[in-house]
Amino acid sequence: MKLLHVIPGLAMRYGGPSQAVHQMCRTLRLHGHETVICTTNADGPSVLPVSLNRIEPFQNLPTIFFSRQFTEAYKYSRPLAQWLGSNVKGFDVVHIHAVFSHSSLAAARACRKYRVPYVVRPLGSLSSTSLNQKRFRKLMFWHLGVRRMLRDASAIQYATVEEKRLAESYLGLKNGVVIPLGIDENV
Repeated sequence: MKLLHVIPGLAMRYGGPSQAVHQMCRTLRLHGHETVICTTNADGPSVLPVSLNRIEPFQNLPTIFFSRQFTEAYKYSRPLAQWLGSNVKGFDVVHIHAVFSHSSLAAARACRKYRVPYVVRPLGSLSSTSLNQKRFRKLMFWHLGVRRMLRDASAIQYATVEEKRLAESYLGLKNGVVIPLGIDENV
């Protein structure tokens, strides 16, 4: 199976999600799947010193970086969205890591266009507590496409049963599943 992982940023400053996607891809590759990570070169106010617009190894995994434009908050990247619009059809499944980000909305849009199934990993951002932080910005994103992205996802991947319960009861979502992250290869 050929899997594309889309995440807003991989810099160390972004913590767990950036590290988890690498472990997930390594585990998937051990089981015979092909993975590619698609992301921006965002690194807080700076950028990662990486090659852009071509798939190259990053931490020993095929990764394609695109320039982040405008703000750190949204990690907007028009080149990333254009690449997704042209290339997502070459993948069997797309795994979207994050909700309130330009890369997430662009990936979901491209998947819908080509009928490629996708899974969204919200990273805890769908709890009522999280949704109430920066509420106006998240409400804007909700109406710009987050609601549709979640509704049309093949699945929403939660890390725990409690995360699933909280998000689904608050937002009325129904397509959630609890899936281990694949970080511990001995599980």
